[in-house]
Amino acid sequence: MRATFFSSSYAFTSFHHAATAPRSAVAELGVVSRCSHTPPMKTNLYITLLALVSATGSAQITTVSPFSGTVTESWESFPNFRTPGPVSYLSSPTTIMGGAASITHPQMAVYEPTAPGNANFGLSAFNAKVQDGLKGMGIDTPTPILETASISFTLPISDYGAFWGSDTTQPLITLSFYDAADSLIGTASFNYVSPDSAGALEWQGWHSSVPVSRLTYNGHAVATDSLRATVVPEPATSVLLLVGFAAFCARRRSSASNDE
Repeated sequence: MRATFFSSSYAFTSFHHAATAPRSAVAELGVVSRCSHTPPMKTNLYITLLALVSATGSAQITTVSPFSGTVTESWESFPNFRTPGPVSYLSSPTTIMGGAASITHPQMAVYEPTAPGNANFGLSAFNAKVQDGLKGMGIDTPTPILETASISFTLPISDYGAFWGSDTTQPLITLSFYDAADSLIGTASFNYVSPDSAGALEWQGWHSSVPVSRLTYNGHAVATDSLRATVVPEPATSVLLLVGFAAFCARRRSSASNDE
């Protein structure tokens, strides 16, 4: 069920929608899939048609309550930034969600509050907690600096969500969602409010009416855990893709007739 979750804890929420336009078919057909089980030509056509569908209507980004997702990330398989020795960040990019996505930022710190050696992640007023397991991940940068992390998906998704935290003195977190042509679908913003006023992370999730291939999030010292996304299955989108392709062809024919 799609609904606003933790609405009582919202200090600020806004959504912006962007109509998308496809790039040239030649450019889209040049995309090479990183998914080994999908033939390149099939995936290239799939991505191209997803881009065409993006152009057929106005995109919508809506909030959703917690969902299971088809791919997840809890950070448990990564070493924390204090183990061993000095601070050690994840490589950028790092493959996450079992290979379904990769995340990019030069200072990604996996924190582990219960580990020895002060592997905490500070949010000004308190240290960040985790949502599941023992670990979470935060963007380790000085408070005044607004930093942006990027997540790219091997196959497009329809839903994305996680548990979030940020510097409590500058709690605004903004996400931007992009389609297969890397055109902006829309944005969403919220202010982090700890559910227990002691470092607990809060849920925020979204559904996009246009399949999402990449997203970015920015804020100050953003922490995140229990990431999940719903991959758009290729068979389930075949009808939608055909409708989008037909609309695109009809538009081209109409444009050609008007030029004659």
